[in-house]
Amino acid sequence: ESVTDRVGVFRLDKLPPGPHLLELGPSDTEPAIVVRNADNDADNGSAVKAGADRTGYPLQWWPSAGDVDYAQPVTVPAGGVLAFPDIRILRQSLHEVKGSLKVEGCEIADKYHLSFGQSYGGSYFRRVSATLVCGASFSITNLPTGRWVLAADGGSPARQEYAYQEIVVTDQDLEVELRL
Repeated sequence: ESVTDRVGVFRLDKLPPGPHLLELGPSDTEPAIVVRNADNDADNGSAVKAGADRTGYPLQWWPSAGDVDYAQPVTVPAGGVLAFPDIRILRQSLHEVKGSLKVEGCEIADKYHLSFGQSYGGSYFRRVSATLVCGASFSITNLPTGRWVLAADGGSPARQEYAYQEIVVTDQDLEVELRL
């Protein structure tokens, strides 16, 4: 991980030679998750309000695009220095995925782990995660367009369940129902 200076210059030290994926973006527009439990419909105040300006500088894969499926590795030579050209991250519309976990026969004490991220090849890049109780809903904000993965697992010690769903965010918010 590297942070830019005030004019945007960054340095990546001690990278082993070989292919690397370079991800760029500010931390203040990373995806965020808000959980609403069945008995408490109030969120924690971090959800994006309807009609709000939802634009920002999302995480991007360089030198390609925001979608990890199109990411191209940058090859670091052995013992060499890799110079980058000026890199521009453009402001984009950011979207929201609202959803709920549907678990037949779950108990209020059952807990589920929700994970939201991107997959590339055999790798999974988790962006946000949360623990939900039976009947909870969720909202994931600050999402650029692209392919995403929503996964949940958990339940009671006697009954563990798992669900996985691919989601494509295009030019609008989405509503999903994840069934375990």
